[in-house]
Amino acid sequence: MITLEELSQELLAGVEQCKQLPIDLSLMEFFADDDGTMMLRRPSDQDALYYFKADLSSGRDPLVAHAQKQFCRVVGVPHSYFRKNRPAMRNRMVRGWQQSLETDSPSAVRLLKYRKSSECNVVRALVGRDHTDLRNHQVVESVMGTPDIPVDLHLVSGEDMDSLVFHFRVLVGDPFEIEGDRVRMGAAFTCSELGASEFIVDSYVHHLESDVSFFGTYGSAPYFVSRYESIREDELRNTLPSFIKSIAEQYSTYKETIEALDGFQGVQESCRIVGGNKKCSPALRRAIYQEASEYSEDMRSFWDFARHVSLVGHDLDTQKRIKAELVAGTFLNLVFERTERSMQSNGS
Repeated sequence: MITLEELSQELLAGVEQCKQLPIDLSLMEFFADDDGTMMLRRPSDQDALYYFKADLSSGRDPLVAHAQKQFCRVVGVPHSYFRKNRPAMRNRMVRGWQQSLETDSPSAVRLLKYRKSSECNVVRALVGRDHTDLRNHQVVESVMGTPDIPVDLHLVSGEDMDSLVFHFRVLVGDPFEIEGDRVRMGAAFTCSELGASEFIVDSYVHHLESDVSFFGTYGSAPYFVSRYESIREDELRNTLPSFIKSIAEQYSTYKETIEALDGFQGVQESCRIVGGNKKCSPALRRAIYQEASEYSEDMRSFWDFARHVSLVGHDLDTQKRIKAELVAGTFLNLVFERTERSMQSNGS
């Protein structure tokens, strides 16, 4: 695994190619050609052409379709319908929309994010004018500023310049034990310069031996969520290190919470609890039930069961892996809340 410093340098290497430009789409010229080309042009600069990515997969590639979908949302046309129409009809749709707008219409003002190359300018995204220009490398650099405790890069995905979602995790503080298993606290960050995801900061616990994690140590909601509005880099450089230090200091509380859980009634009851989680998709639920059926003898506590829930998503892509880890963490939180209510009831 590379270091945070190396990750920051890798992200910085592509920054020079990634430009942005405030535009009014009502004043841009749109062209769709028979060969599949779609582009925007500024009337004031006939040489300033911005090409949407070529679509070779019938609209199924998210990297290709992302900016097209953003453009269609502004125009008010479903992307699937827009794609099915002939180029001449696409041109008429856009021009008809432009003619219906008043000059300087707020709905048409966008921040054009594009990648500049020697051949052409490639459209990466069309985000709202309130979208904060927070670069992925700036988030990494903010995390690098955490003093006095170990902070180790744990997982990275989406670091390519045109990836829609960038996700990275760091393990913080020293290892400790829960039910004899060595674990570490962690902080996770989900970012998107292209408006494909909210900016999400969350905490998790990582099981070192099996390399699985449990999200949701703050409960059912992440620590911080923003739609990239009103985020300031200077504030992040103070806030994120403080957040990471607070996570590291939580280890004893989390350890006591998990080890205080009792009343494990077996795999079937635990599956029932997971099945009641509305955020657990039917496919994930079936995979968890299958895992529980195959490895029921290894599940002697809530902690064991949660570890196997997280294992279901271990080898999947990052977004599916996170969903399994969230279900595992939510399961532990639900069990804790139920145990706490039972103790309060018995005490009264």
